[in-house]
Amino acid sequence: AQADALLMCSDDDAEALQALLPRPPAMTVVPIPATPRPRSEGVREPVALFIGGFAHKPNQDGLLWFLEHCWLAVHATCPQAQLQIVGAGLPADFPLPAGVQYLGAVDDLDPLYNTAMVSIAPLRFGAGMKGKVADALARGLPVVTTPFGAQGFGKNPPGLSVTESAEEFAAALTALFHNPTSAYRQGLAGQKYVATLCSPERLIDLTETAIETVIAQCKAVHTKPNLTAALWRGAAKLSGGRR
Repeated sequence: AQADALLMCSDDDAEALQALLPRPPAMTVVPIPATPRPRSEGVREPVALFIGGFAHKPNQDGLLWFLEHCWLAVHATCPQAQLQIVGAGLPADFPLPAGVQYLGAVDDLDPLYNTAMVSIAPLRFGAGMKGKVADALARGLPVVTTPFGAQGFGKNPPGLSVTESAEEFAAALTALFHNPTSAYRQGLAGQKYVATLCSPERLIDLTETAIETVIAQCKAVHTKPNLTAALWRGAAKLSGGRR
């Protein structure tokens, strides 16, 4: 049966699905949840953090692209820079240049988030809001990413450096490494922004409003509402799943 309403996690996803369906149902954009966590004061050493499971193709592709086309330029201008990679499934023969450390799966991410200066999400394809981006912002880290990584966060979102090329990505990361005070301030601005955009209270309000609207519309035409929420490629993730 066709759903009466769809919950999407970004405007990009809603537009993509509207193009696929001849008569799409009502759509409500509901961001993924993110709850801010305390971040200790002070600047950090030039450490970048990449988090993601490598069974998910966009993660492995994005990391390889970053290492091949961005990292060498960053490391050349900031030799003390480090990249910490977290996540299960990175192939044993994956090339790791100087300054890069693979930590594998990590149970407690809080210490890594707290000591890193910046998080990166060099994604070149994919859909939906990215948990790695929301989580980093919620912990007060600025994020350097691509348009795919920024999906769902609006235009010119605080805390996000959205880049269109390898040169821009490397330049944005290098700029943060060379200005740790600015990086810290950008991270706090992003944390404040995501606290409003992705608050559980806002998500509940948006979802309840969508359901109430469907019920009212169905009552008006004397039909029984189908309250199945079709979640477009990992939309709500209220169960806590992350990619």
